[in-house]
Amino acid sequence: MGAVDEAAQRWSRFHEAWEMLVWVLSRDPTVGQPLTETGNIRAFVFDGSWAHDMPTIDLVYEITAIQVV
Repeated sequence: MGAVDEAAQRWSRFHEAWEMLVWVLSRDPTVGQPLTETGNIRAFVFDGSWAHDMPTIDLVYEITAIQVV
């Protein structure tokens, strides 16, 4: 089982947090902190909330010419 599948089973509002990440990156893929000099590999953290049953998600992604991976 992958980390995403495991988080979805553990946190009832995981999918809402994941959709927020998709929404943010679709509007500004450079929002994360650059991890390389070129800035094509980046990291973004969504701070979750135990009270709202949302996980904290640490996301590392790559910006290519045609997509965010």
